[in-house]
Amino acid sequence: PYYRRETSVPGPLVMITGGVHGDEAAGAAAANQIRTWSITRGTLVVVPFCAPQALDANSREIPGEGNLNRNFPGINDPITKTTGATATALWAFTRQVMPQWLIDMHEGIGLASDEASTSVGSSIIHMNESVTNTQVTRMLNAVNATISDPTKKFSDLGSTGPVDTSLARASVKHLGTRGMIVETTSTGQLLPLRVNQH
Repeated sequence: PYYRRETSVPGPLVMITGGVHGDEAAGAAAANQIRTWSITRGTLVVVPFCAPQALDANSREIPGEGNLNRNFPGINDPITKTTGATATALWAFTRQVMPQWLIDMHEGIGLASDEASTSVGSSIIHMNESVTNTQVTRMLNAVNATISDPTKKFSDLGSTGPVDTSLARASVKHLGTRGMIVETTSTGQLLPLRVNQH
């Protein structure tokens, strides 16, 4: 299911996605809350449960389809190249919506700020582009103001952008969207906190 809220006031079309990985409950729960938010301008489209089969199985991958966040058109692929029925449907919907911003919500294990870790937990992964950078700075300031432990603050991972063949990267490359992935960390943090961080 998807949810759409529109206003009569001009503004951006923002698409929020959650539940791309079925073992990352916070993104789906947060998106499901965001769909009820009132907005003052523009349009908000929310797809809270992108991979319901994986969510039901508490599995990173969709049975029979693999990792949904590696099933979208890559940088050098044609715009129509997808893998699996779920990616095909979600990509067709995203192309129909044509969001100006796409925020895909995920969870890591560990922290991006931990130099000994390869995790991207507690970060925002985005393209290094001035308008996006400005918004990411605002987002980081807002979430980090709620975190007292300096080792758990969110990191800015804007040097390389979202991974190729992810929904966020495909939307940037093929649709001209400003796309990003927001990652909480599930290590040592309860679900309500992670949802609020999203």
